Amino acid sequence: MNLEAIKQLKEQVDTLKEEVKSAKSVTDTVKTIEQKLAELEGQRKKTFDIKEFGNDIKKDLSKKAANLALKAKLLGRDVSELDEYKSVVPMIEKAITPTDIAGWIAEQFSKEVIDLMEYDLRIEKLFGSVVVPEGVGSLSFPQKTARSKAYLIAPAQDAIESVIQGGKVTFKPVKLKTLVEVSDEAKNEAVVNALLNVVKEDIAYSLAIGVEDALVNGDPTGDINDNPPATDVKNAFNGLRKFGLDNSVDNGGGAITIGSIRTAVKQMGVFGVNPSECVLIVNPRVYAQLKNLPDLQTIDKIGNSAVLKTGTVGMIDGMQVIVTDFIPNNLDATGKVDNTTPGTKTAALVVNTKAFRVGKRNVVEFEQDRSIINDTNIYTGRVYRDFQKMYASVQPIAEIVNIGD
Repeated sequence: MNLEAIKQLKEQVDTLKEEVKSAKSVTDTVKTIEQKLAELEGQRKKTFDIKEFGNDIKKDLSKKAANLALKAKLLGRDVSELDEYKSVVPMIEKAITPTDIAGWIAEQFSKEVIDLMEYDLRIEKLFGSVVVPEGVGSLSFPQKTARSKAYLIAPAQDAIESVIQGGKVTFKPVKLKTLVEVSDEAKNEAVVNALLNVVKEDIAYSLAIGVEDALVNGDPTGDINDNPPATDVKNAFNGLRKFGLDNSVDNGGGAITIGSIRTAVKQMGVFGVNPSECVLIVNPRVYAQLKNLPDLQTIDKIGNSAVLKTGTVGMIDGMQVIVTDFIPNNLDATGKVDNTTPGTKTAALVVNTKAFRVGKRNVVEFEQDRSIINDTNIYTGRVYRDFQKMYASVQPIAEIVNIGD
């Protein structure tokens, strides 16, 4: 190879070396930029991801979304058309798939109404729940004749079945529905903003008292309520009074006595042994009578926190005392309503709360319509509930009937 060719080759090598150095520099720069970008994306995601927010911010975002869903319904518009929608979306678009934003907003309305209902659900909160998923008509569990029992099992020994199965318990939640009417003026956006909390609270309260009424007085046969109208929530499912009459105690026509309460507990057998599992449910009339019994421990002795957490207003023989408005005061001596000859008696219930379950769908559905007759807009809220006794035995509940003054 001549000298000129060698010189040219050297120049080419030197040029390639410079290009390599330049490429390395660019690569390092790109890596630095990518790293910085990743850091910024992480900070941005943390800022907008509702999972990273504190509880107060989460609640505020959920409330805004709930109000958006309700406002869209009241105005008859799509939620994406509202100005507030644009301010909420950036807060949630990193937490959920963008196509789910409208669905998530609708869910927040349902969630907030359920949360509002909690304030008025004294009876339902006493019991465990079984959630029946959307799209599933019913859910069944074995119904036992008695409580399960544990055994000492040797190595390689089969487990021992402790109770005989007595059939099955099927939860099939039924629809409880409320209706709210709003005048045409509510189509004004300013008016709607003022109505949001009122409408939510009205729906939540009416659904809650419907659930409570059904849990206390439910009887699809109409027997204990003297056949109320078909649309009455008392026809939804068997409630506590219906279950309790199979194991009743006659109070004798006067004010409730500690003797009647203890007889009811005794008739519950093993289900009355642990007072922490049991509650005494009374109406205001009977609670006033309990105050005259030295056996009642009042709030000053058990603490105000019990009232806030469970609705307890006192304790008697270790049982919580719960007051509800839904036990009637017009019962006959057997604990039934008779509209032909209205009674003057009332009742009380001793219940083992672990022996019953509330079946529910965790959703509040909301729809709208219009009445051209009276120029109002109609809004309906729906919940789904069922109530079942988990044991074939009648003993988990006893009803004290024939309580007078």
